[in-house]
Amino acid sequence: MIALHNIHATMGSFTLEGINLSVPTSSHALLGPSGAGKSTLLKLILGLIHPQSGKIYFDQKDITALKPYERNFGYVPQHLALFPHMNVHENILYGIKAQKKDVDKKFLDELLTLSRLEPLLHRYPSTLSGGERQRVALLRALAIQPKLLVLDEPFSALDITLKQELWMFLKRVQKEFSIPTLFITHDLDEAYFLADSVSVMINGKIEQTGTKEEVFSHPKTVSVAKYLGYKNIFKAYTKDGVLYIPSLQTSFQTNIRCEKECDILIVPEKILLQPSSKNSLHGSIEWLQFKEHFLGIFKTENGAYVYIKSKEKIDTNSISVPPSAFIKLH
Repeated sequence: MIALHNIHATMGSFTLEGINLSVPTSSHALLGPSGAGKSTLLKLILGLIHPQSGKIYFDQKDITALKPYERNFGYVPQHLALFPHMNVHENILYGIKAQKKDVDKKFLDELLTLSRLEPLLHRYPSTLSGGERQRVALLRALAIQPKLLVLDEPFSALDITLKQELWMFLKRVQKEFSIPTLFITHDLDEAYFLADSVSVMINGKIEQTGTKEEVFSHPKTVSVAKYLGYKNIFKAYTKDGVLYIPSLQTSFQTNIRCEKECDILIVPEKILLQPSSKNSLHGSIEWLQFKEHFLGIFKTENGAYVYIKSKEKIDTNSISVPPSAFIKLH
């Protein structure tokens, strides 16, 4: 789908340097904290700004110098940008008329049926709900039959019920029409539901790209792990063949080796709620919450904290950390 090769670009005071990205699937989420450069990257892909150097490819074709309309990408900006003086029907057809294309009535009718917007075609944006305006913006981007659908945090202002409805709508569109999708989101649930692959962007750099399972379950760097919400990140080193974590005042038997001090993640879902002959910690449960899983904070005897996630209720004075729970971060 999209590939960026050694992109250098400046927008205001923000600079992207040496960006390399190859999107491996037809539905890709771009994640990262505010100010990471995600929107700047989208503008480069859309052709709204151009890089100082580097190349942008779509389906192996160099599109770096193409104007936005020559790329034929559909775009839904964060604030939708519906035209208030146009009704729903006029808004949806705007891109088609601007590009002087013929209306594909069959395609448009299928979109209207999927979106349930037919009864609202003569209404104006000011009379629509947030979810309805969102669907209008999506249909305007889709009506041109784009080669790529690009979304910049499209559902961030909606409540969870509306979000989930629109996730389902977009998922059906992806399935019915096979339109590749690239989107920015801060919502990890949204990324997991809609995307096949994800990239995490931190401080203007792509830190990690992979399938959603790879990235969410096995972050490669401290920055990615922290962004994804992991808490159990510890300094560690290897001594006499075992991994020693000073803050836990304990050594662990693992396959991880650190030639010098390194960062270690202990995956909370993999912690066992009973003691073991090795890799055990003793203490007490400091805090407990239920949200799909039991989430707990275990306070060790020396006052350190370890975060636990379990399908079982967490009620124990001892835990053990199997070798598979450790990830070495870079």
